[in-house]
Amino acid sequence: MKANWKWWFWLLPWKWHPKHRRETAAPAPTVLPLREFVYLDEVSLKSLLVSQQGELATEFTDQDVLVEQAEVSSKMSVAPKGVGAEIGSRFQSTSTLGRQTLRKSVAQSQFKTLLEMESIDIRFRSNGLQDGPTSAEDLAQTDESAHSIHVDRLKRGDLMELEVELAADPIYRFNLTMAELSDLAKKYPEMTNAPGSAEVMEQIGPVSRMLEQLLVGLVPIRSRCLNLTLVEHNGQSYVARTSVAESLGLTTQPIDVVGVTDLDQYWKDVRRVLFAHGSFKMLCRVARDGLHDDWSPVKGAEVLSELAPQFPGLLEAAGRTEYRTPTDARVEKQREALAKALRLFASNLLDLSTPPRSWEECEGLDALISAQSDRASSASGQRAAFDAVAELVSQVVPVPPSPEQLQEFRQDAREVTQLRFSLSQIPAEAVESTQKPRGPEKLLDVEIVAIYW
Repeated sequence: MKANWKWWFWLLPWKWHPKHRRETAAPAPTVLPLREFVYLDEVSLKSLLVSQQGELATEFTDQDVLVEQAEVSSKMSVAPKGVGAEIGSRFQSTSTLGRQTLRKSVAQSQFKTLLEMESIDIRFRSNGLQDGPTSAEDLAQTDESAHSIHVDRLKRGDLMELEVELAADPIYRFNLTMAELSDLAKKYPEMTNAPGSAEVMEQIGPVSRMLEQLLVGLVPIRSRCLNLTLVEHNGQSYVARTSVAESLGLTTQPIDVVGVTDLDQYWKDVRRVLFAHGSFKMLCRVARDGLHDDWSPVKGAEVLSELAPQFPGLLEAAGRTEYRTPTDARVEKQREALAKALRLFASNLLDLSTPPRSWEECEGLDALISAQSDRASSASGQRAAFDAVAELVSQVVPVPPSPEQLQEFRQDAREVTQLRFSLSQIPAEAVESTQKPRGPEKLLDVEIVAIYW
């Protein structure tokens, strides 16, 4: 029998009790990446946004208005003996609360907007990856994909997201080291008391100021790319994801990312991020087509290249040079001179005997002379070294030499080998420097928009 439901049935209070309501699952919260910036070029960021949107909103205004109104009214009427009286009162209160919130669009929100735009193609992004190629042939046949691209198809202006081991170029680290040493020498003059230190500090100051002038406030970056590598297949070069190349067992060559950054655009102290060799993400644009073998980190030197074409190359080589202090060179020179003097001194003593004794007959003489190198820095140490050699030689010669002969042989050995009594008597000389070896490298020249993690 069909139930005859009354319309008022749906108005019953128990019908709307919470246990009778349809339960709906709450939507899962959207998980957003935690992004922290260490560098952001806001000019480049806004230029990219304007190129896609045509206009850029910089301010947003939210206004909430609340109006409250209350009214109280009372009336009284009294009419005794024909006399009427009426009292009335009315109270009205209107309260308006206005609240205006002004919020500026900060650079972080603009960067998030840029990444979420569907009209912008960001190569090698880490999210939304597809299945990679299963063989080297598949990698080579794909002209352009999310996992690889031919080197010749890397064009100026392409937007890329890279993972790098962030580090400054060696020339910047070299300049910063010299600047720090120069400042420390001014604050702590006792640092220049060591022999040769004063000359080094006098040369460091002008060189550091010159490099700072040529860097024109820019910080050159030379970072190892972690998510991309260079692979060769059938005579063709491809830039591929490192994970894909390793899974296919291909021979790879590392890629270094180079570019210049503005010192004022760093959000943290550069010493915290450029010298820690940490892993960061980098949003950048290709500055030159393809990959390259050379790059000039000091942009101010390009101005002088017309007068001195070799000048930029010399600055680049200076960043790869290992330097030693003049004090170390003097110590080594003094040690070599003492060893030669002791050998000549021992030979004269062995030839003095009749018949002359051979070097082999004096067992342990070579080891003894080698052990005296630490005594070369002072006159007392050198005298002790000569006495130790004279004592050992006297054990194999029939007649020990006289004190006059020992003094004569010592003096002769000093003059021949130019052995000095102290390091201060050695004239200052240019320190021989050696360049750090740098193997074949492939450089990706980029314009850096943001560095974050």
